Amino acid sequence: MEKETKNFIIRGIILVGVFLAVTFLFRFPIDLFHLKLFRMTEATRVFSKSDGLKIFALAGIFFTLYFQHRIAKVRQQGQPLWRTILLGVAGFLLVAGYYGLRYLSNAYQVTEGPWFYAIYASSLVVLTASFLFFSASVFSPGYIMRFFLEFRKELAVTAIASVVAYNLLMLFQEQWLFFSSTVTLLLVKLFNPLFPTVYDLSGPSPLLKVADFTVSIGPPCSGIESMFLFVAFSLGIFALDHKRLKKLLFFVVSLVGFVGVYFVNVIRLFLLMLAGIYVSPEFSVGLFHTNIGWLLFVIYFLCYYLVMKRFIYVDDSTRKEKGAQAAEASPAEEEGEKKLRTR
Repeated sequence: MEKETKNFIIRGIILVGVFLAVTFLFRFPIDLFHLKLFRMTEATRVFSKSDGLKIFALAGIFFTLYFQHRIAKVRQQGQPLWRTILLGVAGFLLVAGYYGLRYLSNAYQVTEGPWFYAIYASSLVVLTASFLFFSASVFSPGYIMRFFLEFRKELAVTAIASVVAYNLLMLFQEQWLFFSSTVTLLLVKLFNPLFPTVYDLSGPSPLLKVADFTVSIGPPCSGIESMFLFVAFSLGIFALDHKRLKKLLFFVVSLVGFVGVYFVNVIRLFLLMLAGIYVSPEFSVGLFHTNIGWLLFVIYFLCYYLVMKRFIYVDDSTRKEKGAQAAEASPAEEEGEKKLRTR
């Protein structure tokens, strides 16, 4: 991997770290002190955070790995420290503004009418602007502009595909109950030797009680969104690289990876339950629940791709040899055709 691409990935990881730090600074006090006036409402629910972050992470990984050689051509340039700090502070203030919109929505119980749509639109604008400011603080405004000019078509296609995938994911989650039930039974087997464990599969959604911590294993906990995204990821690779793939091996590896996604979700819920038991239920179902899912998702998909790409692609040297053989054969074929015409 080229130097500029590695630099891009490192800065991307830093940007994710900034998002997590800012989220923690705002969310943790709200969950810890039960500050209900700052809770999310329908007017400030721009998207499902966990699912949206997974879509964003998948798109980012796919984009970076697929276009890594072109990304290497966009040179990084430093910027003064004061500008980095100023842009970061601006992004932080915009996030604070978003939580101010949450406060207004709760304090005045905004549920419909012009004010509802005004707060919703303002939330979308403020969060988008904060993302741009944080990105500029990490990468620099000049680099972002050059990157956009280089990849404007690809970014537009990626954005449209991400929106379509997100909405399909919302529809796909309607099939969640079977997966939630099986996940619950696996968690019971894991926790039974460690804590008193009770479960109920008869209600609208499975319930699991471990020690004194009870959770509902609903659609977000079923793992179906991660499996959907994995399928989308595999289809994307096949659509773009099908000429270079060892197809049978690709499908076998994809099946193994699909099963792995399911068990990564079991691990996520196992950690979530431990956080609820040892830290606090509010932290577990709040900040931890929002971030642990997409973090494990990113780590798994990145490791999966880096390992499986070593096996599923036809070796370039083999392809070149076949091409050379075809090129050598062509003059002989032409000579044969000439003889046939002469006869």
